[in-house]
Amino acid sequence: MVAAAAAFDVPVIGFGADELAHVDVPHPGDRAAVAVGTPSVAEAAALLAWVRWGRRGRLIVPKTAFGTITVAVAEEE
Repeated sequence: MVAAAAAFDVPVIGFGADELAHVDVPHPGDRAAVAVGTPSVAEAAALLAWVRWGRRGRLIVPKTAFGTITVAVAEEE
């Protein structure tokens, strides 16, 4: 992930479960809530990243699982 971020010249940022839990997402999940204490990780983090940069984002790729990895993509509104 760090190498990909460097290739695209974007920062790697992280959020705590408490921050992620306050983000309204279209696809909350019970497994994430049980495992890490928030109903969304990928979608919430994608949207919260835009907030961190002082902007508003919208999901363009909802949470999508690839084996044990789940991703979501948001772009600026």
